[in-house]
Amino acid sequence: MSQNKEDKTHSQIQTLLNEGKLYESISLIKAALNNKTNPKLLDRLNRLEDTYRYMIHYLVEGYSDSGREDMLSDIKGELHLINDLVLRDSLLPSSEDVYSSTLRFENIRKASLEGRLSEYKNAFARSSLAEAAGGNREMERETENALSSVFSYVWTMFGANANDYRTLTEYVISDQSPFSFKAQIISALFLGNMKYFDPDALSALIDIYEADLSDKISARALVAIFLIVAIHGERIKSDKKIKSRLTLWQDDLMIYTRLREVLINFMKARDTERINKKMQNELLPEIMKLRPEIINKLKNASEEMDMERLEENPEWEEILNKNGVGDKLKELTEIQLEGGDVMMMAFSNLKNFPFFNTVSNWFLPFSSNHSEVTTDTGDNLYFVQNYKKNLVPPYFFCKFAMCKVAHATHQAY
Repeated sequence: MSQNKEDKTHSQIQTLLNEGKLYESISLIKAALNNKTNPKLLDRLNRLEDTYRYMIHYLVEGYSDSGREDMLSDIKGELHLINDLVLRDSLLPSSEDVYSSTLRFENIRKASLEGRLSEYKNAFARSSLAEAAGGNREMERETENALSSVFSYVWTMFGANANDYRTLTEYVISDQSPFSFKAQIISALFLGNMKYFDPDALSALIDIYEADLSDKISARALVAIFLIVAIHGERIKSDKKIKSRLTLWQDDLMIYTRLREVLINFMKARDTERINKKMQNELLPEIMKLRPEIINKLKNASEEMDMERLEENPEWEEILNKNGVGDKLKELTEIQLEGGDVMMMAFSNLKNFPFFNTVSNWFLPFSSNHSEVTTDTGDNLYFVQNYKKNLVPPYFFCKFAMCKVAHATHQAY
């Protein structure tokens, strides 16, 4: 089947499931699976079909069954899962997207979650010992690479067994796990759910949030849950287990307050494009007009002059007030105080750095101990100098809106 046909079949099955037409859905999924070599998935589907037939038989015979609705919900959810797995496996050999490329690599390596977690745990232990002895950059890089490998596995583990998710949750909740590990696992679970809805992954995120860890972790988990519910609302409505867990939140005033804060911060994050246009179309052109005068002033400035105090000079204030530049700067300052991101345009081009070729680095919390900022040479010098001047935002490495909103949310806790 071509990709368009596979997508069309997937959508058709999804529609039938949403309409409650399970028998037709099973038939279409089975037809799609007959063209594939996935006996485990076909056996899984056959068992579901047998369960559904028995349930219908007992219904026709008039037997009462208090658990019928729950069983029907489970079957429907499992069929959705199999439908998504069929689509993923169909697209995997030829798809050029980053998710499929990462999954192909994971399949080649044949790694297990326990293996990846063990590699990270050992690397982190060695790095911690080396840090206590004065630090070792190679061991730090080894830990970073191990964490990136765990991220890739978790991101593409859709369809894994429930035990893997429980193991992962235990690692995140553990007091021995560092913040960077917890944050990356939450991000990987979220990113995987953006591609394919995974109730086990969402349950893991709920478990992490309800474990009541640090504000930073709970904020990140809550933002991930918020986005998943927004993206997969219809699927969650039909999943009784997830729905019942989230329903328990409605009477919790603290969760309500936090969710409100998440929503407000997402609204602020959506304003970033307008702020960027304002800077690019209104502020920067006016500053460029003043460029010759600024350069001339800098040439005449004393070498001993403190450059950080130039803004206190009345002459510079007069220059900046020309063409309304001073007023525009004040307006942007007010926007920043209200929570607007006025730094995105300045840092947006950094996505072209090789550092961001690795997907996990887009979600990585900033750390001054990261190997990318511990070397005061080359491109790294930019990171170090701006970090020391407090110009790097806390979510600097994390270029995704999720991280910015999570940061703003936990600040408001």
